[in-house]
Amino acid sequence: AQKAIYENLIFMDCDSQVNENYLKKYLEHSDKNVVYGGTSYPEKVDKKYSLHHYYGITRESLPVTIRQKNPVLSFRTNNFMIKKSLFEKVKFDEKIKSYGHEDTLFAIDLHQKGYQIHHIDNPVIHLGLIENKEFIKKTLTSVENLLLIYKRRPDLQFIFKRIKLISYFSKLKKLYLCGTFSFLFKITNKIIINLLTRKKTKIFLLDFLKLTYICKKEKEYKQLNEQS
Repeated sequence: AQKAIYENLIFMDCDSQVNENYLKKYLEHSDKNVVYGGTSYPEKVDKKYSLHHYYGITRESLPVTIRQKNPVLSFRTNNFMIKKSLFEKVKFDEKIKSYGHEDTLFAIDLHQKGYQIHHIDNPVIHLGLIENKEFIKKTLTSVENLLLIYKRRPDLQFIFKRIKLISYFSKLKKLYLCGTFSFLFKITNKIIINLLTRKKTKIFLLDFLKLTYICKKEKEYKQLNEQS
């Protein structure tokens, strides 16, 4: 971005495939500050990638009409265009070192500073799928990252609570049930992970795993604070 000499920057993940009108579609919206093109997935994949594929087509490969209803939290950094002058003001948070939700924070920061995210139909195809067990591992890392960001940015909690995982997590804390769900992670995580690695699975199992895991990490952070 620092080396770019023109006013529009396009960020795209290196494991993506573009359509033949990719640049043209973005240039048609070059008057906008921030434009997100969307994500799609291959029609068929090997069963060892089935979980990542299924999650992608159900949660990430969303049409413009759906994304526009929640333009901030539907944003991803895998495929977007932004004015260079704006990116110099609102950059990625380099304090985030591990995987997950850096795009969420970036979009929220844009929103906080009054910049609208414009959504269009210009998806890239996500080719770089990862195997089921590795996908679960990265998903749990992203959950931990989300919790750390949420704790570090109390000024943004009103937006973060629109994320379903944070919303349910907050309700469990108010009901003093986080300890129970932390224990559920301990006794169920191996069974759920085994079920998730099968070809046909229900995505709610991954949601449940994420919810019990965020409660587990919350309990660990609380214990560390008490010890210090």
